[in-house]
Amino acid sequence: MTSSDQLSTAPKGSSSQLRFAVEDSINSTTKIRPQGQNITMALHTLRLPRPLADMPRAALMYPFATPIEPLKNLTTHLSRQLNTNVPNLWIKHEDTNSALAYGGNKVRKLEYVMADAIAKKATHLVTVGGLQSNSQRQVTAAGNRFGMKTILTPDPSIGNPSAEDRHAYDHMGNVQINAVLGAQWKPSTPQDKEEAHAEGGDGLAYEVAARREMAKIKAEGGTPYFIPSGASMHRLGGLGFARWAFELEEQEKELDVTFDAIVVSTASGSTLGGMVAGFKLIHQGDKGGVNALARRLIGMQATSCDLNETARVVLVSARNTAKLIGVQEEDINANDFELDGRYNAGSYGRLDKETEDAIKLLASTEGILTDPVYTGKAVAGLLGLAREGAFSEAKNVLFVHTGGTPALSAYPSLPG
Repeated sequence: MTSSDQLSTAPKGSSSQLRFAVEDSINSTTKIRPQGQNITMALHTLRLPRPLADMPRAALMYPFATPIEPLKNLTTHLSRQLNTNVPNLWIKHEDTNSALAYGGNKVRKLEYVMADAIAKKATHLVTVGGLQSNSQRQVTAAGNRFGMKTILTPDPSIGNPSAEDRHAYDHMGNVQINAVLGAQWKPSTPQDKEEAHAEGGDGLAYEVAARREMAKIKAEGGTPYFIPSGASMHRLGGLGFARWAFELEEQEKELDVTFDAIVVSTASGSTLGGMVAGFKLIHQGDKGGVNALARRLIGMQATSCDLNETARVVLVSARNTAKLIGVQEEDINANDFELDGRYNAGSYGRLDKETEDAIKLLASTEGILTDPVYTGKAVAGLLGLAREGAFSEAKNVLFVHTGGTPALSAYPSLPG
């Protein structure tokens, strides 16, 4: 392949002396597309610094920035409810970033991961998660796009829906979509959990099942490629949202707005971790040094995992990503992001009244749907912070919609 990137330097007087390359959304050598695919939509280009601009990226998203829009009705509703002005609330739609099986934040991550799978000539993708994993759906769709079979080894014990929702949770939503996509379903067993514990691990039964399936694929002459839950602990898992930071800053210029705080659902860590690394790269030449970020990056925990453990995986992802894009590991620390575990409904996959009310409020004021597992909890957190005055110094707050609405059909009790 030959490069169509155009090397330039940062403008004189800019905050960074990074070397930049113009990334062409279609023609760059770092962009891999299925043979014969035609794109007729308007292009979006980003000035990315090297080495980020040179990282191979498989095209899975639409070739334009994901939309940002103001949540005017929700902002007005909260202002009236609280009898005080609240910051302007906005939303960025990662839920509409691709035609692949309803899209979502994992598609953005998978662009870099799939490029690596293609380079390694993978024949099969093997991935893990809970029954209603958005990641498994998006991995399966990405595998289909590039002609790879996908084996899912979910842990059925992950997730805690109500008794009323249990049957639908086990059969509808992402489970149904994965079946339509043709994924091979190889759930982990209690014996896998026992083996995981016996190995001295932390009980990740689905990884034991994944190893077994990968061994079978190899024995049959195939080439398996493992993608961890959410692609987060993959060495390339944070690159998509490091790139996202550059996309957002370009949109801020176009909109003539600066987002003082960004709120996003957080579980396996690399969405928030990638953002941390990306913004560090953008601002590392600013006065005050690499830690001079002004905006708040707030992760709303979607699981009941210990908050310190969630912080650890976010930090690991951010530092792994930093190493790849030219930021020093030591310049990434736990003060670069915030985590809030008050809105996780007490368990992964559980729908509580606070989450349900948040889902209904956004739907009734803006016509935008969120899900009970991830984004609904993040909306609950956004509303909770606004109501307690946590954004008192902010003018504009951005909510990142990471997708997940296919899971709605797994919760027939909603609306209650």
